[in-house]
Amino acid sequence: MMEQIEDICVKACISVQPALSHAYRTTQPDDLENSLCFQIIGLDIMIDSKLKPWLIEVNHLSSFGTDSPLDKKIKFDLMWDTFTLLNLSVKRKKR
Repeated sequence: MMEQIEDICVKACISVQPALSHAYRTTQPDDLENSLCFQIIGLDIMIDSKLKPWLIEVNHLSSFGTDSPLDKKIKFDLMWDTFTLLNLSVKRKKR
């Protein structure tokens, strides 16, 4: 099931990438390294009674509000992983 979910996620990201890239390029045409901003995309997936995953919607303005301790942990971990992937450092910031 996780492989199917990963497949859905990859295909969804591929399908929205041109629109996000166009929107970014129109607002930041001089950012050749794509280093000024990033986008977190939310994918809502439903699992049916046969354990088949279905993509419900793609959110480009995901909510980071929390309703429970579990929700807070999941979103905190997401942000932690995001900043880790960005490889932020003082040296990169100065550049």
